[in-house]
Amino acid sequence: MNLKIIFNFICLSVFVLADTECNKFYDKYREEYPDKTDNDIRGCYTNDEGRINYLFMRLNDYTNELSSTIETLEYLSIIEQHFTQELINNIAKQTNLKELEIQDCHFDENLNFDPLKSLTKLEEFQLWDYDESSITEFPEFLFSLTSLKILMINQQDITTIPDSFENLINLEKLDLRGNKLDCNVPQSLNYLPKLKKVNFRDNINIKGNTLINEHIKDCEYGTEVNELCKVKDMKCFDDNGKLIISCDEKISTDGTCGKKKGKCPSGQCCSKYGWCGTSEMYCLISNGCQSEFGNCTTPSPIPQLPVSTNGRCGEKDGRCPSGQCCSKYGWCGKSNNYCEKGCQIMYDEKGFELQGCDVNEYSFTIDSLEYINNNNNNNNNNNNNNNNNNNNNNNNNNNNNNNNNNNN
Repeated sequence: MNLKIIFNFICLSVFVLADTECNKFYDKYREEYPDKTDNDIRGCYTNDEGRINYLFMRLNDYTNELSSTIETLEYLSIIEQHFTQELINNIAKQTNLKELEIQDCHFDENLNFDPLKSLTKLEEFQLWDYDESSITEFPEFLFSLTSLKILMINQQDITTIPDSFENLINLEKLDLRGNKLDCNVPQSLNYLPKLKKVNFRDNINIKGNTLINEHIKDCEYGTEVNELCKVKDMKCFDDNGKLIISCDEKISTDGTCGKKKGKCPSGQCCSKYGWCGTSEMYCLISNGCQSEFGNCTTPSPIPQLPVSTNGRCGEKDGRCPSGQCCSKYGWCGKSNNYCEKGCQIMYDEKGFELQGCDVNEYSFTIDSLEYINNNNNNNNNNNNNNNNNNNNNNNNNNNNNNNNNNNN
């Protein structure tokens, strides 16, 4: 017999034997769900003994199969399922499970995930979806799984990170992108000896101190880091991480900036006079912007406004006359009610300030600048006239001296 035919026969026999349990599973599935197609079972694979160890399914209810048919499952992917308590209980029976992925599932209310504490061999857990029934907190069972190496929870309504992560001593990757985190980075993560990668991008506001775990090789904190500071520079920082301010730096809270006052809040520039703002008057290097205390960028300018003649101010009425502030309610005046909280700063088409909020100390309007320039020009003209008069007097004195000499 041809050796090639023998070889193919042997390979085919092994394949059929190994795939027997998957075939049985398919057959049972077709009987129970005649309206479904094989496409709803995205993948079924067996181990060397012909037992199912990998199942990748979607859009069906296979609760009973998990509890009775499958006993050797190591990899389970559940997609677009109605997630019930019964399903959780049957997943918990798969004690050999190493990887569990839950994607785009609809969760019943008040589910108890505690039965999943039985998955003591679980090394990877992924939960990510865009369903309206997203979870709002980390399931407690996760923190009992000390074999866990990879934890990915994305696109959920979770807002805080508990310190319980310190129990996951084998964790290597923590991916919490796209949630609603508005909390401090848990410093307990600094004590995980195998942690190599953390990702907090696309959350509401990551606060506190950056991690200093020397084992971390890749750390992403995202762009919403106004209340986050770095304890020290880390090799894991991406480009955004390099922009995080040092914890030794002081952030100004009163609108001023400088060596004694500190840096401006994120997104603001420190002018040469030591005030925080966002217009070109503050942000242009040519205007003296201090880059060590804030950004130096150019925002979109606001159109120039005429001087108001009716005591009102704003886009329709114009800017207040020189020496007055525009209140948050759109009225011109000089008292604290106009010039403090809510005061409206106005700019010309180039982004230069036309209307300030500290008329006595900080800002001049264009009218004031023109007045000063005119006075300076007048003073210069007067000085020139005085100089000319002095020169004429000197000439007359010289002529008188010459006449006296001639007479002598």
